[in-house]
Amino acid sequence: MAKPIVALHGHSFHDSVWLTNTFNQNETNTSLCHYKQSGGCGNLTRLLFSNFYNRISTLDDSSATPHALIVLERDGGKTSVVQWQDIPFDGFCHKKADWHHIAYLDSILNLEPKHLDALDGIVSADICGRQDIDSIRHLLPHIDYLFMSGDAIPPCDTLHNFLPTIGHLVRKHVICHLAFGSFFTNGDVCVEVSAAVFHPDINPLGAGDYFAAAFIANRLDGGNSVGEDIVIAHEKAASYLRRYQSWPK
Repeated sequence: MAKPIVALHGHSFHDSVWLTNTFNQNETNTSLCHYKQSGGCGNLTRLLFSNFYNRISTLDDSSATPHALIVLERDGGKTSVVQWQDIPFDGFCHKKADWHHIAYLDSILNLEPKHLDALDGIVSADICGRQDIDSIRHLLPHIDYLFMSGDAIPPCDTLHNFLPTIGHLVRKHVICHLAFGSFFTNGDVCVEVSAAVFHPDINPLGAGDYFAAAFIANRLDGGNSVGEDIVIAHEKAASYLRRYQSWPK
């Protein structure tokens, strides 16, 4: 039987990452170490290949973007994005797949509903929270699953008020992933799922991407509820981070 196909669209950053104990943009900061890796779709590709290479085929339809400069604080795990660039939408090359995922939906310029409707398969997306949700509200009825972190919730709003509002717009569920678990909703019912807690010795960069990749693979396997697949996705993401992204000693 042919393996299901996941097409990855949107951002594939060249991340330049600096690790510090603390970070203040107006002061001189001491770096613990520095490394480079591909982010966005690159993160999803790494987890899908390392955990599901015998079950999932991937198509890379991402747009490479200039380097994003990211500073991670070991004390508290705060992430500071010093340099970032939105990308213009330049078309989808792969329109037929079992699942399409769009990285950083709120950071793609000129994407329209008709472009999403041209995709044959389940469509999911994640947002980085750099733009107000109103900037992509017209796209959400064309998305099945929307992934977001707690950072994407407007500071003037609350999780339990914000998520159902967005849940009514998407076709299936909004999933908000946090360190201790997730909340998911279709707009009518909001469910909390407790899951693996990320250890403080783990560098959390890319955790949301790894979570989304594992969730997608589990949903394509079938047989589980959304809540069960969320728990498994947290476990897979945490396991990957423990193995590959521990803080330097």
